[in-house]
Amino acid sequence: MGAGPLGRVQQVSPLRAVPEVVAAAVVGAAVAWPVAIVAPVVLAATWGRYVAPRSGSRLDDPWRLALEVALFGLLGVALALVGHPLAGAVLALSSVVVAGLLRLVDPQH
Repeated sequence: MGAGPLGRVQQVSPLRAVPEVVAAAVVGAAVAWPVAIVAPVVLAATWGRYVAPRSGSRLDDPWRLALEVALFGLLGVALALVGHPLAGAVLALSSVVVAGLLRLVDPQH
């Protein structure tokens, strides 16, 4: 990975999944078990099919950005509903900011 902006994007991109996985786990732990299993699976499948960089069905922007914002927003709301409103707001806002910044640095991302 290079030291330029593109190299930094490649370093940051895998880290984007960490907050989403943590949020899904927190929400899953606070709800009934069917939802705790189904919701993260649906989230991961949706992300993998329509947002992941190597997906054959990856959406083009602005649709991909809209889906990312919707998924992050849902996780933020879900965190707030299970008693973690600050964490939900931080997750949603930081995820949207990172998604936007990645597109500024690398429009093909």
